[in-house]
Amino acid sequence: MSDHVSTTMEQASLSTLSPPLPQEKPPPPSARGSLGAGGLALLIYLATLSPSVGWYDSAEFSAAAVTWGIPHAPGYPIYTGLGWLLCQLGADPALTMNALSAASAALAVSLCWLLLRALGASVLGCWFGASLLAVSSWLWDNATQAEVYAPGLAALLGVFLLLLRARQTRTLTPLLLGSGLAGLGLGLHYFLATCGLGYALLVLCQPPPEPRLGPGQAHASRRVRGVSWRSASLAAGASVLWVLAGASVNIGLLAWRAAAQPAVNILADVTEEHPLLWLILGGGYRDWWGGEHSMSLLSKLGLLTTELALQLQIGLFLAALGACALARRDRVLSLSLGLAILGNLAFFLRYEVHDLDNFFLPSLALLCVFAGIGLDALRTFLPQRWPEVALLHRLPALLLLLPLLQLGAWDHHSRRGDDAPARYLEALDRSLPEGAVLLRTTLPREWQYDALFTLWHQAAMGKRPDVRVLTRPLPTEELRVAAVQELQLHAAIGRPIFVLHPDSALALGMPYEPSGAAFRISFPPRTHPHGEQAHGNPLSTDHPLDPPDRLPPSHSTGKRGGGDPP
Repeated sequence: MSDHVSTTMEQASLSTLSPPLPQEKPPPPSARGSLGAGGLALLIYLATLSPSVGWYDSAEFSAAAVTWGIPHAPGYPIYTGLGWLLCQLGADPALTMNALSAASAALAVSLCWLLLRALGASVLGCWFGASLLAVSSWLWDNATQAEVYAPGLAALLGVFLLLLRARQTRTLTPLLLGSGLAGLGLGLHYFLATCGLGYALLVLCQPPPEPRLGPGQAHASRRVRGVSWRSASLAAGASVLWVLAGASVNIGLLAWRAAAQPAVNILADVTEEHPLLWLILGGGYRDWWGGEHSMSLLSKLGLLTTELALQLQIGLFLAALGACALARRDRVLSLSLGLAILGNLAFFLRYEVHDLDNFFLPSLALLCVFAGIGLDALRTFLPQRWPEVALLHRLPALLLLLPLLQLGAWDHHSRRGDDAPARYLEALDRSLPEGAVLLRTTLPREWQYDALFTLWHQAAMGKRPDVRVLTRPLPTEELRVAAVQELQLHAAIGRPIFVLHPDSALALGMPYEPSGAAFRISFPPRTHPHGEQAHGNPLSTDHPLDPPDRLPPSHSTGKRGGGDPP
């Protein structure tokens, strides 16, 4: 009996002198709130959804999904595979792909809510951050048409949520799932990789598993709860393996679909020695980094800050406040999210495209997370600083009205009645006579119409197979001359030649005239050196111009309009 009392007193003494550190328990599940936020966002997106196929990359992605093809670099195999599965349900494929974007954006809003809750934000802070993201024009515009950005953002937030769950529960399963999702997510968009520093910090700072204590080992709870080299190495090694496994799925899908030679296949126009490697490494978009820039990096950073301020308004100030508040509670978590934002900004600031805002969606979403935490910090600070001013205590709750004000831009974001692409296709069908030849030069301003007709209307929907499409990029004078000669042969046997944009005719150096929704290239009669008009079979082997099958092969630079990077 005395031994038992002695042992008990000793344990009590140790517990008093060195109390166990508080446990980092994740907040209780809040599926109801996240489902509510995502559900409301989905209703907004469906109400403003485009009813048909879109322009530019939207048409290409829809076409690639219908045919399970390979769009521009880096190929987006997970996106096109998921789209193909959904298109098998039998609904209108264009509407199906638009709805996929809406559902993905709504999922991203739900995950933003859950991430905030896991970081300890109040319900009010969760609603503020999630709704701020939901009504931002960057996400809203990508939620109403077929695009890869909303699915990519949902995957990115899912990775952070799983890695955070692994840190809080000290278990390996969420870490492995998050790492695998990061690898698979590269098949949705490469901007997940730009947040890699944030992922890496969370993985390396993964605490060791919680020990299982026996009845007489209560004092063992005082063991160091930090990060050990052993646990960090194990976590990093397992994470790398699962990321590589997910990325390998993307590579395997691309190789399989390339061998199947689908109707939509960018590799069909590529003459690189290793086309699949060229595709995975970004294709021609690698040339869009570095070199001469339209503006300095400082000017671009200032413009980006202005755009973020327009998206978040006072939320940008709250994001800065939230980053500081989170750093006081957990420096690793605050630094991880901050590194992800900095990595995303630094990588794409040197990218020269017209739709740069799409690539900063990860930064916007994580700033919304910080803003939700900042709202909670403001709610705590104001009553402590000015306890007698009751109106200030209600200010944070009133800030919830800020996202509601963004709904005033409903008409600006709505694509509900946008049938311009469908009307263009009808007009183009009337403009192109049977047996016409359509020249594609893959110039940026041609891409808006080229993707819609060539990839969607003809390759995916199987319409107007009588129109012969010639893909002839013109990066050099030699290839330009060869293309002109080839077109002259077609014109000589009575085939009308058309382009979809005047830039293509200007690149050829040929006269053109509008012809309905297209532009027809005019060829003057060919003459002999002494001025007589040429006669004879224009495709005979003794003709001064080589037949089409003897012309030099076309060379693709891989550049496509639209601005999507890897």
